[in-house]
Amino acid sequence: MLLVADSGSTKADWTFIDENGARTDVNTIGLNPNLHTTPAIRNVIESVAPDHISGRKVTQVYYYGTGIWDHSRADKIAKVLKEAFGNAEIHVEHDLLGAARAACKDEPGIACILGTGSNTCLYDGLKVVDNVTNLGWLLGDEGSGVDLGKRLIRGYSYRELPAADRALFEESTNHNRMSIGDGLYGTGNPNRFLASFSPFIHDNLDRPAIRKLVEDSFTEFFHRHVLKYKDAKSLPVSFIGSIAFHYQEILRQVCDTLHLQCRNITKKPIDALVEYHKDQLHLPA
Repeated sequence: MLLVADSGSTKADWTFIDENGARTDVNTIGLNPNLHTTPAIRNVIESVAPDHISGRKVTQVYYYGTGIWDHSRADKIAKVLKEAFGNAEIHVEHDLLGAARAACKDEPGIACILGTGSNTCLYDGLKVVDNVTNLGWLLGDEGSGVDLGKRLIRGYSYRELPAADRALFEESTNHNRMSIGDGLYGTGNPNRFLASFSPFIHDNLDRPAIRKLVEDSFTEFFHRHVLKYKDAKSLPVSFIGSIAFHYQEILRQVCDTLHLQCRNITKKPIDALVEYHKDQLHLPA
C-alpha cells in the first residue's frame, strides 16, 4: 500500500492507495518541523491511518511538507512516520518538489506555492535546480495568505485603509486593535491567525484599497522570487495553493503586467501527486 502526503502549514492531505488503485483520503492539520514539537507531530501522524487500514500494510510513504529545509528537519518527520508505518520505505521531501511534480509534471518550469506561506523553485523536469531563499512568515512569505493578512492588519492599524474599509473590517471579523494583539502574540500560531483574514480580503476585492493590497503582495512576490530565476520570462510559471487558486484573476493580471507565462493554477497538489506516484509504481489507474 502507498501513502502520499502533502502538508502545508495549515492543512495536510494524506491519501492511501491500495494494490488495486483504490484510494482513501484523510485530512489533518498541517505539520511544520520548525513550529511543531515531535510529540505534536506524533499525535497527528498516529491519527492518520483509518480504522480499516493497518499501518503495517503501508510499504511506501511519500511525504511532501513545508519547512523541510535540511536533513535534520526531514528526519524529525521521517522518524515519526517510521514509528507509525514500520514496514514502509519512507521518503520525506520539501513541499517545493511536491509542488513542482504536481504543477509541472516532467516539464521544466518555475513552480510556485501560494498558500498560507509561499515559496518558489526552478524545476528541470526531474529535480529542483534552484530556489530563491524563502524567509518564512516572520520576514518573508510574500504573496501568501500570511502576507495578505499582514498587509491588511497594517493597513487597518496604521489607518492607511479608508475609514469605511476599517469599519467594515471590525464589523465583519469581530476584531479590533486589542484582539489583533492577542491573536498575534497570545497564541502559538501567529501565521495561521494572519492567514485567517484571507476570506475577508477575498470577499471585498471590489474595494480599491483592498484589491491593491493583493496586487502589491503578488507584485512583490514576483519581483523578490520568480524574476530572480534565469530565463524567468521564457519559462512557464505554475502555481499550487489556495491563495493562487482563489485569487487567480488578480494573479494572472499581475503575471501579464510583468510579461510572465502563467500556465497551471492548482488548488491542492495531492491528486496530481497521487497520479505521479501511481505511475511511478505502476499501480492501476
